Amino acid sequence: GEEVLQLIKQVYWDGSARRIEDAAMRLYISESTAIRWHGDFIRAVGRGLGFSVVAAKGDMNEQKEEITG
Repeated sequence: GEEVLQLIKQVYWDGSARRIEDAAMRLYISESTAIRWHGDFIRAVGRGLGFSVVAAKGDMNEQKEEITG
């Protein structure tokens, strides 16, 4: 939603947050949520550019996705 767009805007477009963690603090969300939203955004961009997204096991046995070209 709107908070995801604000996170991406702060990190990539207006530069008001130099790091994902900074944007999380400004939006009053947890760092882990911000990192997850950021990853979702990067994967969506990859899909939009035609990359295939393959599921891979990540840290602490969480299901994560990996973009392959």
